[in-house]
Amino acid sequence: MYEVYTPGHGLVTDSLIMHGIVRLYNVEEVERVGDRYRIVGDFSKVRKDALSLLREELNIYFKNEDAISNSSILGKIKDANVNVAFTHKWMSYLRDALDRTNFGNLVSIFTPDHKDRAKEGRSKSESLYTLYLPLSHIHGKYSQYNYTLKNRQYMVCGACFSLANIGLIYGTAVIKKETKTNTNMSVTLLSIIPGAKMSKTDLLLAQRFVRGKFVDLRTELTVKATLLYALSIGETLFSFGKEDCKPQVLIWRLENVGGSQRSIQPMTFELGDLLKKIGKIKAEYPMFTKLVMELALTDEGALILDGLAEAIMFGYDEYHVLKEIVSLAQERDRDREKPKLSRGVIEGLSDLAKALISVRGY
Repeated sequence: MYEVYTPGHGLVTDSLIMHGIVRLYNVEEVERVGDRYRIVGDFSKVRKDALSLLREELNIYFKNEDAISNSSILGKIKDANVNVAFTHKWMSYLRDALDRTNFGNLVSIFTPDHKDRAKEGRSKSESLYTLYLPLSHIHGKYSQYNYTLKNRQYMVCGACFSLANIGLIYGTAVIKKETKTNTNMSVTLLSIIPGAKMSKTDLLLAQRFVRGKFVDLRTELTVKATLLYALSIGETLFSFGKEDCKPQVLIWRLENVGGSQRSIQPMTFELGDLLKKIGKIKAEYPMFTKLVMELALTDEGALILDGLAEAIMFGYDEYHVLKEIVSLAQERDRDREKPKLSRGVIEGLSDLAKALISVRGY
């Protein structure tokens, strides 16, 4: 067994690189070390099926760029990208980085001084690759050096770029709010990471949990409401989040408004207790997922969903949230143009109240 450390490009990029390594190699354990990861495993053999599939889809893309919309692999990158104009260049970079990287030599690549040795960071080097916004929360051409602005993108080597993309594909969930023009959109990305240590089993479970999650929202949700939405739809993992595992969910949001991009500072939340709360609520109030999805349909409901997220995550006043749900239901009954809350959702609110009270002490 060997150990490698992620390079230190910030928590978002290093988390994606970590998930890329977990996907390609026989990893036994991952330990969080600040914003970096210590990864223990056998790096002598690469899962060639994952690399072959990625290369095959890139070949299909360069023959027919529209095929990316139906791709389960490259489609994740497309969905996460808030700068659509750079899609072709991004795919070209990825193909080139994959071809230039010796994945069988990971231990020699990720030495403790890798970042300095590869001259990664703000650079104009033609041998490095631009770290696009979904792969990092660092954005902008300009950096300050000796009180002057330098026109330099954040650049990384082919191994970092390739593994970050593989981590984005297999280790994130994407929640997207998009307009018809592609010039105004927001994308929220979630990834499950170790708070301390995670085993191979838990890491693969984390990737399975997020990989198939893609949501195209009609309304703008707060980060907290987005997190609740993502964790409530589909399967809720009861076996995830053991005491010695302490998983966290890393969440970051990207926005493109009128062609101007920005990123919101990444946040982490303890995942184990939150999943237990949601699992218990869903067991006692089976209409919970439907309630969350119906609240997310309108701006008024989105505000209530944020309050519901705070009640679950932080133990805030659940009765105020329940009153707002009832008021919203009555308002929609009077307005035929707005979608109504389902009868089962409303009839079971007493069960929701009991469930919210029961998880308050978690």
